[in-house]
Amino acid sequence: MNTTKYSDAGKLLCRPYRDDYYECLHHTKEMDKVVKINDAIRRYEMGLGHVRDDAAMKKLGLVKGSYDASKTTVNPGGPWKH
Repeated sequence: MNTTKYSDAGKLLCRPYRDDYYECLHHTKEMDKVVKINDAIRRYEMGLGHVRDDAAMKKLGLVKGSYDASKTTVNPGGPWKH
């Protein structure tokens, strides 16, 4: 036992094991991650998510070529929706 009647300082040693046990039983972190992924997919499909902007990368020098704002197009529906 990691605690005494005088001190509860030892219970912090067991916390990671307890958290892992509860995650294994209830999958709360996993479910939260799935919800976040589904929300991100939904936002992307609605056009509200982050859209890759090649022009911004060209400004930073990450993509070869010159920057021309008039040639920049944004397709918020994603690459599979035309």
